[in-house]
Amino acid sequence: MKNLKNLFVILFIALFSFVAQAQTLSGEWQLSEIKAGGKNIELAGVERKPDISLKTKNKLGGTAGCNHYFGDYKILGKGRIKVRDVGSTLMACADEIMKRERLFLDILSKATRFKITKNSLLFSDASGKNQLTFFRKQNQ
Repeated sequence: MKNLKNLFVILFIALFSFVAQAQTLSGEWQLSEIKAGGKNIELAGVERKPDISLKTKNKLGGTAGCNHYFGDYKILGKGRIKVRDVGSTLMACADEIMKRERLFLDILSKATRFKITKNSLLFSDASGKNQLTFFRKQNQ
């Protein structure tokens, strides 16, 4: 009986941890930095910076720079995430904007880890060399 009670407590804590992570992730985030292959990609002067909106029902979406995008995410454990089924509208913009947009969506689609510190959110792939850093939008 004691083992069953301990198991219940452990399962409750694990479930609460997943719910708390999802609630912390949810909201509107503005991109502040892209790292590809360990190198920073310049965002200074970018008129329409990508953003992301994370919903509590595992939906995501936002603006990738030119196009709007959408998809799903799932929290797999502490600091682990799976982003899937990412799609976007098909507007055309300047080559430089489209190149940065493709890079942003590629890194987002391959994200396997996330970390939240104060008002920032970091997504990275398994290597850690490809990263997206966001800050929480202030209108929340």
